[in-house]
Amino acid sequence: QQEIKDLDRLLGIGRVVVQSLDLEATLGAVVDQAVQALPEVDILTLYYRDEAHHQIRLGGEYGVVEKALLDFSEQEGSVVARVMWEPEPIIAPDAQHEPRLAGQFVARERVVSAMAIPLVAGDHTVGAMFVNYRRRHTFPEKEVRLSNLFAGYAATAIARARQYEAIVRQREFLEALRKASEAIAFNLSVEEILTTILKQAQTLAGALLATYQRVEGDELVFVYTAPPEKLEQLQREVGRIPISRGVTGRAAREKTPVYVPDVSQSADFILPPGIEPRAELAVPLLEGETCLGVFNLELAEA
Repeated sequence: QQEIKDLDRLLGIGRVVVQSLDLEATLGAVVDQAVQALPEVDILTLYYRDEAHHQIRLGGEYGVVEKALLDFSEQEGSVVARVMWEPEPIIAPDAQHEPRLAGQFVARERVVSAMAIPLVAGDHTVGAMFVNYRRRHTFPEKEVRLSNLFAGYAATAIARARQYEAIVRQREFLEALRKASEAIAFNLSVEEILTTILKQAQTLAGALLATYQRVEGDELVFVYTAPPEKLEQLQREVGRIPISRGVTGRAAREKTPVYVPDVSQSADFILPPGIEPRAELAVPLLEGETCLGVFNLELAEA
């Protein structure tokens, strides 16, 4: 009887994964069904990798008391980040003395026993799932098998959501190219062409900020921005940039594109107000040997 119910739950989750592209709703459904299949579980959490922002995010949870700080950076060396890269699930009847699991969450939530499962879709690590108990618990083979099946569905849901996002980005990319081409083909004004190119460049690169800075003597002046509401703030807080400074200044001096994959390691980088980019690309606009200005993209990732 119980096996039939478990099978029905798994089939139901399979239908949700196939039909839904709402990642958090799907992961929430996986958690709900897993909790019903594992009625003694005290806490169940599902995490997924947000690669675009180098974050690990909580996709679904049950039984967590303290919900603060459940999203964090991949680079922080957290238990979740470690578990994701484990080759096999970790089964720990004594979680507080398992070095791969012992951490703030286990202590704060009074976890005694835990099973941690890396989520893998194909060859790609996409997240982690945790099955936790606040009392001593052994993990029978059936429970391990069921938990791994639910984890597999979660990994598939994450992979499908990523595929859908990639399709959406591709469509946006093609639409941006079309609009940029139209701006040039219809002989728009210089201002319209520059702002259109800037807007499409921001869309194509997924940039946090795109700017066009005009060369005036030995300085660069902010003229256009995407989003446009950033222009006044940049003019006020950054002002004119000497061509001797900054990544854009270097592009203007050398009359060649400059790409900085890690701005924290660049002496040329000037931090724009209100954003924290990881990378920067500056492309000069040239007329013969003269640099007229510089297009600049502040990027969330390299």
